[in-house]
Amino acid sequence: MRLQLCGGVRIAGPTGAVVVSRPQVQVALAVLALERHRPAGREELAHMLWGDDLSSHWQGALRGVLAKVRSALDDAGVGRTVLVADGGVVTLDLPPHAVVDVDAPRLDTQRAEMALRDGMAARAVELAGGAADALAGGFLPGVDLPWVDERRREVEEMCRRASRLRARAHVEAGAPLEALVPLRQLLGADPYDEDAFALLLRALLTSGDHHEARKTHDAHLDLLRR
Repeated sequence: MRLQLCGGVRIAGPTGAVVVSRPQVQVALAVLALERHRPAGREELAHMLWGDDLSSHWQGALRGVLAKVRSALDDAGVGRTVLVADGGVVTLDLPPHAVVDVDAPRLDTQRAEMALRDGMAARAVELAGGAADALAGGFLPGVDLPWVDERRREVEEMCRRASRLRARAHVEAGAPLEALVPLRQLLGADPYDEDAFALLLRALLTSGDHHEARKTHDAHLDLLRR
């Protein structure tokens, strides 16, 4: 089983893939998957879905959302019983082989850092690139809730970290030109990313483009002076 939370929500299971399009169902599935190391209280989950001011009908509404989560899991062939609602708590008991797309890139980025330290730059490019690409779609796009916003910021920073690592690995692998596009994308999103700027200068100098390196350096200084 594979659960995709970035760039849309999708459950891939033994009987096929199911796209989860309803925002409340997306959030409930994401909360239960990412917090699966502990039971989630029903009221806690309701606050994540609807905020601080719950209606008098929140318990029934939550049952409806959880029923849709169960249905999606069942349609993908994962089974309805992996979602356990016992008293006041809810748990998602995923199979041991299950992969959640937000979890795998974190491990791959750590592996890429280790590969780079061990001099295996090409392997680091592969691992960091895969991590950055997996997260590039953004966490639960289009959903605006405090818990989602916090997780989205974490995923964005994880993606930026993987992108910087991929660029550094390209430079150390002897392919500095391959680092230019991801680094310019990083600086386009955050012009004050000093790590990305330093890597961009290094990539340009390593490639022999001293003129562009000087232009980039001067443009960055102008930005900082504003």
